[in-house]
Amino acid sequence: MNLNTEEIETLIADLEESDIRLSVLEDQLRYDAPPEKITNELLKLLKTNKQSLINYIKTSDQEANDYKNSINPRRSDETVPLTNDQMRLWFLDSLETGSSFAYNMPPVVLRLIGSLDTVALSEAFTQLVARHEILRTSFRNKDGHPFQYVNEPMPIKLAIEERKSEEEVYKDITKEAKHPFSLSNDQSLFRVRIFQVSKSSYIFCLTIHHIICDGWSIGILVRELSQNYLNIVQANKRSNPKLRIQYGDYAIWYSNYLKNKKFLETKKFWKKYLKDYPQTLSLPTDFVRQGQSDFRGNTEYSFIPVNLTSEIKKLCLSQNLTEYMFLLAGYFILLHRFTGDKDLVIGTPVSVRPKTET
Repeated sequence: MNLNTEEIETLIADLEESDIRLSVLEDQLRYDAPPEKITNELLKLLKTNKQSLINYIKTSDQEANDYKNSINPRRSDETVPLTNDQMRLWFLDSLETGSSFAYNMPPVVLRLIGSLDTVALSEAFTQLVARHEILRTSFRNKDGHPFQYVNEPMPIKLAIEERKSEEEVYKDITKEAKHPFSLSNDQSLFRVRIFQVSKSSYIFCLTIHHIICDGWSIGILVRELSQNYLNIVQANKRSNPKLRIQYGDYAIWYSNYLKNKKFLETKKFWKKYLKDYPQTLSLPTDFVRQGQSDFRGNTEYSFIPVNLTSEIKKLCLSQNLTEYMFLLAGYFILLHRFTGDKDLVIGTPVSVRPKTET
């Protein structure tokens, strides 16, 4: 039976689900599969559609290679779309009419000891925002389609707020963390406050919306801000080089990547694979679930004894596992014990950035 393109895509997805991988080597179709999975019927189907499969795989491989290409600076007149992550946050903000603080990043709180030059720190922050377009990006909407708009660099002036105790400061920081940003206007999506609790003791607080920053980026921003401040107070004229690409360039590259056949094929596979999985987890709770999320949560810490940690590492090494895989499997077992469910979907945050430019 000769298959059309859509049927070829479905066949490859079904084969991958059965742990059968097709590839092309020197224009020859190859397969890698458990012996029991290869039937005469399957071999006949592969032989009949050999050339179509080769052409499809070669095209997909070329598109995958295109993904590895460098990200290039955009034209000045290009409209910058939102990435998938940004679109999700923008949609949730619109749904909640801008009243939620759920996607404020946890405030960056630094203790500063010594004499603080607020003029120099203001200039250091001004340089930081001027260098990174995403820090002065706002989100506009045209006919229901949001896009990123980069505002011109502006001087940033930081002021000292005096407090009698650190307890007062942390009350302010708690309020700051729960104060929402608005994505519907051109206001800044970060806030900086500096509290002075004694002659030579300050607390720096940076609150920023997740739509323009992530956990990995926080460390970069803090290091660059510190270096800028040091250069200014030491009268060092050295400055950071201009960035070759900005987040908007990545957003355009990523938007194009989402259109390639390899990505669409992968997306189709996962949508099909996950379509029948439960939407909620039937955990026993002390109280009845409310209809609306209030975003209240907590963090629980548990320490594994040194001897048990050592045993886990040995087991993982012997079984070619990472410790993450081992602990995640244990978490699955725990949830199964509480719910009785065998099909569980667990989401975990990741910070992998496959391209050096990002």
